[in-house]
Amino acid sequence: MLRSATIIICALTVVILQGCGNNNGDLGDGSSNQNTTNSVKLSTVTTEGNSTTTEVVTLYSVPLPADRLNQNFIGIAGNLSMTSNTNVFNEVLYTVAANLSGNCPANGTAYTMPDPSAPSPYQQIFIDYPNLLILQQYILKLPLSGTTESINNFELPTNLTAGIPVSNCVVAMVDWLGASSVQVNADLNFVFNESTQPPPTAVPTLLSTNGEFCFGQNWGCQGATVDDTQSFANVTVITQKSQLLSLAGNISDSSFDNTGNSNGGYGPPPTGQWSMKNDFILMRGGCSAFSNVIADEANGVYMPADYYSSAYLPKGSYQTLLSIPFSGTGQMPLETSVAQNFSNVILNAGDCLITLVGMSGNGAVDAENQVHAIVLPILE
Repeated sequence: MLRSATIIICALTVVILQGCGNNNGDLGDGSSNQNTTNSVKLSTVTTEGNSTTTEVVTLYSVPLPADRLNQNFIGIAGNLSMTSNTNVFNEVLYTVAANLSGNCPANGTAYTMPDPSAPSPYQQIFIDYPNLLILQQYILKLPLSGTTESINNFELPTNLTAGIPVSNCVVAMVDWLGASSVQVNADLNFVFNESTQPPPTAVPTLLSTNGEFCFGQNWGCQGATVDDTQSFANVTVITQKSQLLSLAGNISDSSFDNTGNSNGGYGPPPTGQWSMKNDFILMRGGCSAFSNVIADEANGVYMPADYYSSAYLPKGSYQTLLSIPFSGTGQMPLETSVAQNFSNVILNAGDCLITLVGMSGNGAVDAENQVHAIVLPILE
């Protein structure tokens, strides 16, 4: 959903923790490599104001050691939380990236959308920082007062890869939409190693297997439906032979608040029990049943259908990589972190990674996954 915010910085602390440990091992190509594991600590506390008229994304940064070569991102560990004192819907997208070269953003740098003809905040951010590389994203949603938290502990399989090359500085982006003041707390360790080997020719990359879909209302999100028996699909067609290393990030499926039209027309919260399905599947050799989905996605359109049916998923046609079911009662958020590594999944050109999400129950739910597939290209 379109996110908007006004940001007040309460506190920002960044600490570099060096020499946290040693990891002696072999790279996936069999070459010997000695790594020293370090971390940058991102500790931020921000208070988000009450604004729903313009989107604002606020940036923070901390430098990486400048006197060392061949630094590689290998993981993130720590907690994110959002606290609200009001029974209205709020959400925060927290992005961790590296700005590989150039000036790093000053803490509290804010990007807004001044008029419809101007670039969006993210478009302008990437214009100003063209070497910005997204590494992980996390979503938090809260439809009522209280606290929601994401506890993360992700590390790439370092026996298969040296990591994702990084340099210069780590950047955190806080993107909020809401109808009340909330406090967002981040206490994350950005873990990287320093390799004695030159950077490899092939390095891991993130695929866009994430998405956001609304049930129980006909607007918002990338796709929306008032028919809670329908589901949504996001299809990523593999273009180069690669090894699947990880599925990492988090999922937040949340009801909306109970303010109805007074807060933008959100659909009503579920009554009684409701459940969600979040599935990540692999189809080998193509996915012709999803050809319309692929064509629509190219135009930014996501249509609901019965994607869990045998018309789309014939028996034996797919492999389930990860399945995350949720269940709740009434008005509440459902959240979990994802950190699933793989050791022997090879993706060939033409294969399809498909993300599916479905709902059972009634009422309106904002279902969002910020789970990215991380793959290592195989150069032949």
